[in-house]
Amino acid sequence: MLNDDGAFSFTQELMALADAFLREYEEAKGAIGNDLDRGLVMTYVLGSMLCDLELIWEELGRSPVFGPLDPLALYQECVQENEGRAEVRCRVEKELMRRGWVPQQEAKEDASTGVDGESEGV
Repeated sequence: MLNDDGAFSFTQELMALADAFLREYEEAKGAIGNDLDRGLVMTYVLGSMLCDLELIWEELGRSPVFGPLDPLALYQECVQENEGRAEVRCRVEKELMRRGWVPQQEAKEDASTGVDGESEGV
């Protein structure tokens, strides 16, 4: 989660959580039959996670500890200043393919580098 440069990302942990759900789902319901169904299930799972995170975030933001500060507005300001999203988006795309959440495409490069820029090898 925490990189050597002080930056942090939860992408790997969130994907691992979604993968754990997928394993549990397939154990209970059976294997997902095709790429479209897998994509729909994963989209729903991630959407559900996003709803849960937003609920937690909104409730935390209402805490009187912040007084007149609006932590949600501070986050938006931070996001607007964030650079390098295209590079992160490319790594996420490769990670989605590596995990089998979306089908591999012939024109895509090797997906051996993880979302956080580190090799996925053991």
